[in-house]
Amino acid sequence: MSTQMKLIIPLLDKNITKEDLSSKAGFVDAYIFDKNRPAIDNCIFLMYDMSKTTAETGKREHNFAKCTNIHSIKVEYIGGKPFKIFAFKIIGKDVKDLLNGYKPKQYNNVVRILSFWRGYDDDVNKTMLINKPERISRDWKTIPEYDYRPSPQMGFGINKGEAL
Repeated sequence: MSTQMKLIIPLLDKNITKEDLSSKAGFVDAYIFDKNRPAIDNCIFLMYDMSKTTAETGKREHNFAKCTNIHSIKVEYIGGKPFKIFAFKIIGKDVKDLLNGYKPKQYNNVVRILSFWRGYDDDVNKTMLINKPERISRDWKTIPEYDYRPSPQMGFGINKGEAL
């Protein structure tokens, strides 16, 4: 995951925890775009592997059920595997600044980011604690293309193609 995403995710919703971003919780990656759904913009997408069933995935589901900033939840297949994709609305000036490569300015958000990572992420520590005016590298990753899955024919009989 990019440093930019590591800084943004703690600001998406207060119910997201560091543990929700672990492979045990099914976390795959964070994305800025979903080329499969280009109409959904101004969101950050968190993707989870649904084939994992652990105590951590259950805790993550519980945490995300309390999130108030989710725009949409979608289950899609990629490479034959099911993934749950959460789209979180981008709100707040600091998140928008981070998307443009600038550090957050609000003290509360800086503390929230540092507390979220608990001082264990060197990229976050270097970016947030070293007073350099450098821009943060921007991440332009998009969710991989979904598998093609034909929609079932609605309203027709199975054997003869007759209307039901």
